[in-house]
Amino acid sequence: RRTSWRQRRRRGSRRARARPTGRMAATDDSIPALIGPKSNQYVLDRTQLLGDGHSGQVYAGWKVNDTDVQVAIKLDKTSGAKHEWAMLKKMEGRGVPRVHLTCVSGKWHVCVMDRLGPTLATWADAMRYKHAHTFVREQVSAVSRKLLRLLQGLHEKGDIHGDVKPENFLVPYRPAADGQATATVGTIDMRQDDPVMVDLGFSSAWRKRPGGGEDCEECGEGSSGAHIDYSQALGQFHGTTRYASLHCHAGRTLARRDDLESLAYTVLYLLQGRLPWQGQEGADKEQRDQKVLRIKGSMTPSAICANAPQQMRYLLTYVRQLPFHEEPDYEFLDHCLNFGNYTLMTAWHAQLKAMAETPDEAAPAAAASAPGAGSKRKRDKADTAEDERSGGAKKVKTEPPQEPCRAFMWFVISNNPLEGREAYTSHTTYQNLLNKVNEFWKQGLWIKHICFDGSVYTALFNSNHKYAQQTLS
Repeated sequence: RRTSWRQRRRRGSRRARARPTGRMAATDDSIPALIGPKSNQYVLDRTQLLGDGHSGQVYAGWKVNDTDVQVAIKLDKTSGAKHEWAMLKKMEGRGVPRVHLTCVSGKWHVCVMDRLGPTLATWADAMRYKHAHTFVREQVSAVSRKLLRLLQGLHEKGDIHGDVKPENFLVPYRPAADGQATATVGTIDMRQDDPVMVDLGFSSAWRKRPGGGEDCEECGEGSSGAHIDYSQALGQFHGTTRYASLHCHAGRTLARRDDLESLAYTVLYLLQGRLPWQGQEGADKEQRDQKVLRIKGSMTPSAICANAPQQMRYLLTYVRQLPFHEEPDYEFLDHCLNFGNYTLMTAWHAQLKAMAETPDEAAPAAAASAPGAGSKRKRDKADTAEDERSGGAKKVKTEPPQEPCRAFMWFVISNNPLEGREAYTSHTTYQNLLNKVNEFWKQGLWIKHICFDGSVYTALFNSNHKYAQQTLS
């Protein structure tokens, strides 16, 4: 039967009104209404979706026997949730939510924890809108120093967060007052309240077990576990592009320095509400990530922190040049985050001055034109002539530091891809190199190029070279 356009429009509007939108309701029938055994049972409110991600959601809830106990119930589809449960147990509620219950219900891995307030990103946006810039800077300084101590506590346990950003730190929960739908976020004073660290799914161990393994729950303060080995795999990326460290973009093994560099970007975002590399456009996520890497790697700490307190420039310079195995100086970083009391900086003045002296404040042109991890660069006549002399071999390129404290950036660039299987090991110790060489030899991959700088080795392997035998000594 034919219908008029008015009838079709009315039908569409009725369907739209009936369809749940935004964060109002869950549409998955597999989500349980009750969590846990009868002795410790919680109600899941499917109309209050607190947050969601690629692997699950977080809902509000309360205890069946005591409705005053407000909780957050996190549902995860993947078994990786058990790693986060172990990390929360390891931290024993210090700087992380207190866990009430963990269980598996159907296809969901369920974690019931203390309910918390909005993220630091939401809090900072409300503060910048409601208060003067001086007050906001004072608040950000206070919360930044507390974030540093949270990360220090996690590092002392032998782990790193791996995804430090404003969305992974929450402010305390404040119930709405009478007559209000929600509590006012802009009234939370972070000089008095403490932030809480969440989402430890990307966390990993930076310290080995005393017996040689990793991710040891017993490796607390004073553990004899050694630092994990350095390695690099281009294309390996974990975290959030906006706040990731340069080492993370390059595929290097994460360490304590990477959490601190991400913390610097987090503080800058809380202060300004924006980072210089936001809003990049591209055909896909890979192109956008490449643009973010080029901008982030080409800008000096002075340019990145141009509108922030001067101490942020020193902090970012320090964490960018920090060696992989070195323990960070948390007291120095705490002084850098103390924006309001400059008298505390006098003890560090000589170190700050040495780090701040840069021969050229302009953005390094070499780093700006450097390709992203795993990408190819355009060829010119000089490249073609050089290929004829070298046979189209792969090269390992280094970018010289533009500041005295800037770290080296290494990229493996393929000018002329060869047929056959290829592999590489990058920035590794000699013992790891021997293990990789023996492994690749068994697979028919032979050493094509090898280079080293001190105790760091990089080797390229290819299956086209029909060697009968190779010796590495």
